[in-house]
Amino acid sequence: MSGLPFELLLALRYLRPKRTFVSIITLISVFGVALGVAVLIIVISVMSGFDKQMRDTILGFNAHVHVFQSGSTLTNYTKVMRQVSANPNVKGVAPFVMGPVLLETEPQFGQPITWAPNVRGIDPEAETNVSSLSRSIIDGEFD
Repeated sequence: MSGLPFELLLALRYLRPKRTFVSIITLISVFGVALGVAVLIIVISVMSGFDKQMRDTILGFNAHVHVFQSGSTLTNYTKVMRQVSANPNVKGVAPFVMGPVLLETEPQFGQPITWAPNVRGIDPEAETNVSSLSRSIIDGEFD
């Protein structure tokens, strides 16, 4: 017996060329498998990085938990903020108001477009504790 490990001996037995044409096919198949594995590793690593970047971007603008009062406006929000921030797992709290508004375009040509998006009003000083919005503004002021 030879001093090679069994796996290497078996691989060399079937990869050793008996004729020139067989060795070319062997090289092409080994190169194809290596290329396929390399492409899979690259795609998985790129998609993992993209997933992390998108998650950080999306979750950076929105809080992980919203506290609402069912059926009406929350009037005692300072008391609720104190209760929520008393939890040691909470990193920051900030009040906001959200509601629909009505917008209509005034184009020079064509029909005006009307829609009702939600607008969120925030406290700029408290919002810096819970989101990355203030660091993401490129033009203008965060006030």
